[in-house]
Amino acid sequence: MVEQKKSIKSNYFYSLLQQAVTVTLPLVTVPYLSRVLGPEGIGIVAFTGSIIQYFILFGGLGLALYGNRAVARVRNNLEERSKTFWEIFTLRATLTLAAFLFLTFFLILLRPLHSKVFFVQSILILNASLDISWLYMALEDFKKIAIRNMIIRLLGLVLVFLLIKRNEDFVKYAFIIVLTDLIGQAIYWVKIKDLVQKPCWSRLKWKRHIPSTIGLFVPELAVQVYVVLDKTMLGLLVNISEVALYSQPEKIIKALLRLITTSGTVMLPRMSYLFSNSQEFEFFKYARKSLLFVSYGTFFFASLTFSLSNLFIPLFLGSSFLPSIKVFQALSPLFVFIGISNVLGIQLLIPMGKENLLSVSVIAGATTNFLGNLLLIPRYGAFGATISSLCAELLVTAIQWNFLRSSEFFKGAYWELGRFFVAASACIVTSLIIRLPQSPSWILIILCSFAQMIIYIVVLRLLHSETQTTLLSLFLRKRHIL
Repeated sequence: MVEQKKSIKSNYFYSLLQQAVTVTLPLVTVPYLSRVLGPEGIGIVAFTGSIIQYFILFGGLGLALYGNRAVARVRNNLEERSKTFWEIFTLRATLTLAAFLFLTFFLILLRPLHSKVFFVQSILILNASLDISWLYMALEDFKKIAIRNMIIRLLGLVLVFLLIKRNEDFVKYAFIIVLTDLIGQAIYWVKIKDLVQKPCWSRLKWKRHIPSTIGLFVPELAVQVYVVLDKTMLGLLVNISEVALYSQPEKIIKALLRLITTSGTVMLPRMSYLFSNSQEFEFFKYARKSLLFVSYGTFFFASLTFSLSNLFIPLFLGSSFLPSIKVFQALSPLFVFIGISNVLGIQLLIPMGKENLLSVSVIAGATTNFLGNLLLIPRYGAFGATISSLCAELLVTAIQWNFLRSSEFFKGAYWELGRFFVAASACIVTSLIIRLPQSPSWILIILCSFAQMIIYIVVLRLLHSETQTTLLSLFLRKRHIL
């Protein structure tokens, strides 16, 4: 048990380190790219990328998430692990190759606008066929994943500043995305012989995985529909610039969310292992802790994002993105909705084998998002897409919560989540009462962030938050203060 806890802490550290780099590097590249490429260039890459994601999605067929779970269940048996890996990899590679050929035929036949960018980004589909990160996740080797991701992100940073000089360089930007992704996939294969045995192709039975992976593909498809569809519909119903006004603030929020929801990736293989071995007490104990720790961070980030949007967006993205301020503010509740649904869906429903319930929630969310986009985007543009996304994510979280409401997992969680809501509300109200200077600066943002953190901690202290007490005790004990 001690080794198990140590493993989770170690994996969480490396995953958190990786996400910290993911968050930190855009603090350098996003402002630069926003000013050099402008809304038009950013919008072209985001719009074409959204189209490519559909082909990657259909080629993947939910196999990455399924592969994580399937390999985790047999990870202690080298022969069975190797057989499962090669079956899933073969199936995924075949499907993604078919998706690539279909897209290539489509591009040659129709020659769409921005076809050069489409052709460059289509290579991402081939890259996806080489993606075996799910194997490392199943084996809980998050150290290698973290090192790999840090290498390619640093390489991407260097290439952006070397190659992107004018607003016409959006094709080069697309090429950088493809190149760094390809190098990243290649890194995974360097040590593959240490993880699995050579395949015996005649013994592989890849067809046996299709029924199970389709169960995971349906929710993944629905999720991607309302993750990617916003950008696609903005480009089709309004214009490319609106795609950028929406995608840039969304990109910032999703990057910050990775810091908080990284526990989902770390815990999935462990939760699958615990549930499949009938260790339900440990299963629900880890899940409840994860929900409260994640929610503690998401409520704070939601209040911080809403309060500092007027200062942050002009400084970070430039004057061309001033309309993104209200988008950034409106998207702030996504921290809470996605944070909670990540725990409920990834850490509970999937390990419990209840993919059908997960599918119901995300299909409902995707439908809501699509209909909301049709109604709101033509009239309100990027802000309309924002409202649709919020409604979709809220519905997904509410449905998942309803499915799990009777489990032991929720005991005491309601009151604790209520405390987080009160503390976050106090931060927002304080920011509305105190008028901040109109000239933004990084020093002012840092000071305001620190002040909001103090308010959040103090309010939760007054409300006797058990989660905060636990986190502070761990923090102080690490530094030998207690």
